[in-house]
Amino acid sequence: MTKHEGKLIHLNDANKLKYQLFIDKLKEGQEVEFFIDVISKKASIPQITKVHTCIRILAGEAGYTFDEMKSIIKEKAGLYIEGEEDLKSFAHCTNDEISMAIEVCNGIGRDFNMDFTQ
Repeated sequence: MTKHEGKLIHLNDANKLKYQLFIDKLKEGQEVEFFIDVISKKASIPQITKVHTCIRILAGEAGYTFDEMKSIIKEKAGLYIEGEEDLKSFAHCTNDEISMAIEVCNGIGRDFNMDFTQ
């Protein structure tokens, strides 16, 4: 959605239809939880939360500490500070970089018969 003349409007008819179908499927009185965030090139809080959750689960399964597994994920995703050997903080990653870290978690998770995609 985008803000136009003080209101949020759908970017296109397809998104408007998805929204309406979602509303139509709700039962009267049913509660809904959703997240709203401004789209940016920076990693979002839900993305960072997801990658940290995956890392915590993988660390327990693989026998690593949280920090060890976090370093493994960052290394496999290539999340190095430009021109340095140090790894980036997830908070300083772009949307694409954090998506790559989540994909690395998904791949490692598959090795342990875990599905983080749901």
